[in-house]
Amino acid sequence: MAPPDLDRDQCDCFTPPPEDITADTADRTDRTDRDLWYPEDPGDTKAAILICNRCPSREPCLARALYLRDEHGIWGGKTPAQRRLLI
Repeated sequence: MAPPDLDRDQCDCFTPPPEDITADTADRTDRTDRDLWYPEDPGDTKAAILICNRCPSREPCLARALYLRDEHGIWGGKTPAQRRLLI
């Protein structure tokens, strides 16, 4: 069985421009920044999760990460620890 499709054209995490990240500025954040999606500090996930929660592709993104059992990064608005609880 193939992993669920993820339409990256609809995903908010692949379009730029930066600023301080809050709920109000999440849609204008640099989504190409690797540190945003793969933070070294597990507690530094708020910005990525804010962006994911506004993304129209959040559900297929999460489904794909769960299917592939991806243990790294923020996918579908969930941290690796949160995804482990869903498997």
